[in-house]
Amino acid sequence: MIRSVLSAAVLSVLAATSAAAMQGECLLKMNDRTVAEGFCHVLFYSGASYQIVGRSGEPTVMVNIDVSGDRAQAFWNGEERGAHAREPLGAVTQQQECWVNDRLRVCGWPPGPRPR
Repeated sequence: MIRSVLSAAVLSVLAATSAAAMQGECLLKMNDRTVAEGFCHVLFYSGASYQIVGRSGEPTVMVNIDVSGDRAQAFWNGEERGAHAREPLGAVTQQQECWVNDRLRVCGWPPGPRPR
Protein backbone atom coordinates (compact mmCIF):
# COMPACT_ATOMS: atom_id res chain seq x y z
CA MET A 1 0.00 0.00 0.00
CA ILE A 2 2.76 2.47 0.94
CA ARG A 3 4.66 1.63 -2.24
CA SER A 4 1.62 2.36 -4.46
CA VAL A 5 0.88 5.64 -2.64
CA LEU A 6 4.52 6.69 -2.92
CA SER A 7 4.59 5.77 -6.61
CA ALA A 8 1.43 7.79 -7.28
CA ALA A 9 2.88 10.78 -5.41
CA VAL A 10 6.16 10.58 -7.32
CA LEU A 11 4.33 10.27 -10.65
CA SER A 12 2.12 13.27 -9.91
CA VAL A 13 5.15 15.40 -9.00
CA LEU A 14 6.93 14.31 -12.18
CA ALA A 15 3.84 15.03 -14.27
CA ALA A 16 3.51 18.50 -12.74
CA THR A 17 7.13 19.39 -13.49
CA SER A 18 7.63 17.70 -16.85
CA ALA A 19 7.86 19.65 -20.07
CA ALA A 20 6.57 18.89 -23.52
CA ALA A 21 9.15 19.77 -26.17
CA MET A 22 8.61 20.45 -29.84
CA GLN A 23 10.40 22.01 -32.75
CA GLY A 24 8.96 25.20 -34.08
CA GLU A 25 9.66 28.78 -34.98
CA CYS A 26 10.63 31.48 -32.53
CA LEU A 27 11.13 35.20 -32.48
CA LEU A 28 13.01 37.28 -29.91
CA LYS A 29 13.03 41.05 -30.42
CA MET A 30 14.56 43.42 -27.91
CA ASN A 31 14.53 47.19 -28.28
CA ASP A 32 13.27 46.79 -31.88
CA ARG A 33 16.29 44.61 -32.74
CA THR A 34 15.78 40.98 -33.83
CA VAL A 35 18.01 38.87 -31.59
CA ALA A 36 16.79 35.47 -32.78
CA GLU A 37 14.33 34.34 -35.43
CA GLY A 38 13.60 31.03 -37.11
CA PHE A 39 13.87 27.37 -36.14
CA CYS A 40 14.04 26.60 -32.42
CA HIS A 41 12.97 24.18 -29.74
CA VAL A 42 10.05 25.17 -27.53
CA LEU A 43 9.57 23.50 -24.14
CA PHE A 44 6.09 23.97 -22.71
CA TYR A 45 5.64 23.64 -18.94
CA SER A 46 2.49 23.50 -16.84
CA GLY A 47 0.35 26.61 -17.07
CA ALA A 48 1.53 28.98 -19.79
CA SER A 49 5.24 28.85 -18.91
CA TYR A 50 7.66 27.94 -21.66
CA GLN A 51 11.28 28.10 -22.73
CA ILE A 52 12.67 28.70 -26.21
CA VAL A 53 16.10 27.44 -27.17
CA GLY A 54 17.80 28.39 -30.45
CA ARG A 55 19.46 26.16 -33.01
CA SER A 56 22.27 23.89 -31.96
CA GLY A 57 25.66 24.75 -33.42
CA GLU A 58 25.07 28.47 -32.92
CA PRO A 59 25.43 30.60 -29.80
CA THR A 60 22.22 29.52 -28.14
CA VAL A 61 19.58 32.02 -27.12
CA MET A 62 17.43 30.84 -24.22
CA VAL A 63 14.34 32.65 -22.98
CA ASN A 64 12.18 31.52 -20.09
CA ILE A 65 8.65 32.79 -19.56
CA ASP A 66 7.63 32.05 -15.97
CA VAL A 67 3.90 32.35 -15.36
CA SER A 68 2.46 32.44 -11.87
CA GLY A 69 -1.24 33.11 -11.59
CA ASP A 70 -2.07 36.17 -13.67
CA ARG A 71 1.54 37.46 -13.79
CA ALA A 72 4.48 36.48 -15.98
CA GLN A 73 8.19 37.30 -15.97
CA ALA A 74 10.70 36.84 -18.78
CA PHE A 75 14.38 35.89 -18.38
CA TRP A 76 17.13 35.19 -20.90
CA ASN A 77 20.72 34.02 -20.97
CA GLY A 78 22.06 37.43 -22.01
CA GLU A 79 24.30 38.74 -24.75
CA GLU A 80 27.05 36.36 -23.57
CA ARG A 81 24.73 33.36 -24.22
CA GLY A 82 25.27 31.88 -20.77
CA ALA A 83 24.18 28.38 -19.81
CA HIS A 84 21.08 29.55 -17.87
CA ALA A 85 18.33 32.08 -18.57
CA ARG A 86 18.67 34.15 -15.41
CA GLU A 87 18.92 37.73 -16.69
CA PRO A 88 15.56 39.43 -16.04
CA LEU A 89 13.69 41.01 -18.94
CA GLY A 90 10.77 42.17 -16.81
CA ALA A 91 7.05 41.55 -16.54
CA VAL A 92 5.36 40.47 -19.77
CA THR A 93 1.78 40.11 -20.97
CA GLN A 94 0.48 37.58 -23.46
CA GLN A 95 -0.60 38.60 -26.97
CA GLN A 96 -1.61 35.46 -28.88
CA GLU A 97 1.55 33.26 -29.15
CA CYS A 98 3.80 36.07 -27.91
CA TRP A 99 4.82 37.59 -24.59
CA VAL A 100 5.56 41.31 -24.75
CA ASN A 101 6.52 44.40 -22.79
CA ASP A 102 7.80 47.87 -23.82
CA ARG A 103 11.12 46.54 -25.12
CA LEU A 104 10.56 42.82 -25.64
CA ARG A 105 8.65 40.43 -27.90
CA VAL A 106 9.09 36.66 -27.42
CA CYS A 107 7.06 34.31 -29.61
CA GLY A 108 6.91 30.56 -30.19
CA TRP A 109 4.90 28.82 -32.91
CA PRO A 110 4.39 25.17 -33.80
CA PRO A 111 5.96 23.90 -37.04
CA GLY A 112 4.34 25.12 -40.23
CA PRO A 113 3.42 28.52 -41.54
CA ARG A 114 3.54 31.06 -38.75
CA PRO A 115 1.34 34.14 -38.67
CA ARG A 116 3.11 37.18 -40.13
